[in-house]
Amino acid sequence: MERAGTVRAVHDFDNGWDSSAVIVDEHWVERSPRRAEVVPALRREAPLLGWLAPQLPLRVPVPVVVSEDPLRVRHRLIEGGPCDGKSAAQGKALGEFLRALHGADVATAVAMGVPPAAESHREHLAQLERFATEVVPRLPSDLRAPAESLLNSVRVPTPDACVSHGDLGPAHVLVQNPLGPPARGQQQHASRSGAGCP
Repeated sequence: MERAGTVRAVHDFDNGWDSSAVIVDEHWVERSPRRAEVVPALRREAPLLGWLAPQLPLRVPVPVVVSEDPLRVRHRLIEGGPCDGKSAAQGKALGEFLRALHGADVATAVAMGVPPAAESHREHLAQLERFATEVVPRLPSDLRAPAESLLNSVRVPTPDACVSHGDLGPAHVLVQNPLGPPARGQQQHASRSGAGCP
């Protein structure tokens, strides 16, 4: 990966849950962990995405570590807008992307530091508990019961292990042509891809 030279401009970019991100010199996304427990996942993201990228049908960021202390990773900015999910071509492209991601070799991913299925599920349950105690109480009162129901519905592990995206949502699937398939892949956060499909 080519690296940015002298930093000329930095702009706030994202208000993520695990990482803060800024745009550097209009072409780079630089992320740093918001909490100490995020450091291992962010550190393993660089080699993991470097290995996954050639296997996936959509472009994904391939970060490199630019600072160890404090940890910062940087990747090229992938431009586009959030996928609105209204295009059959986008749905097909995203389905092909997820099929390829879920088809990646689990043993290799685990050897690269992705948690094994049982550990991934324990982390998943801990995150659900955190959402239940920190996020659900902040929701409007009429949304709390549906949110709790949703969290409870994803507590049971699936029988088949696979590499999965830890935080896949519209903001993480970018499109350049709203009528066509996603032109670019995930914006960020394949680092928490566990060896267990949620």
